Amino acid sequence: MIHHNVFKSKWCLCTPPSTVARFDGRRVSTAAVALEDISAGGAQVRAVDALTLVESCWLIVDLETTDEHPVVVFRARVVWSLPEDQRVGLVFSGSVASGLDGVALVRADAGV
Repeated sequence: MIHHNVFKSKWCLCTPPSTVARFDGRRVSTAAVALEDISAGGAQVRAVDALTLVESCWLIVDLETTDEHPVVVFRARVVWSLPEDQRVGLVFSGSVASGLDGVALVRADAGV
């Protein structure tokens, strides 16, 4: 099983920029998160904005630092939350998409 808690490169030990997107039935909202852990089945993020249990969302991960490389969008669901330290567990619950505009991918997946 692939399991990473940080991404290592020749130049740094860092986590990729990540965002959680939510759809409220009318619009897509996004919030930056810290990607703490990721595996084939889900991820753990640190989120300032509260995410509720069973809430559907999308995790957008930017694996490259340049604009011409795609982001990866995972459809997910919140399965656990530790509000005292702002950590949230996500389980991946659908197909994975990639492209240059993560919010556009979320809108397409949500049928907006």
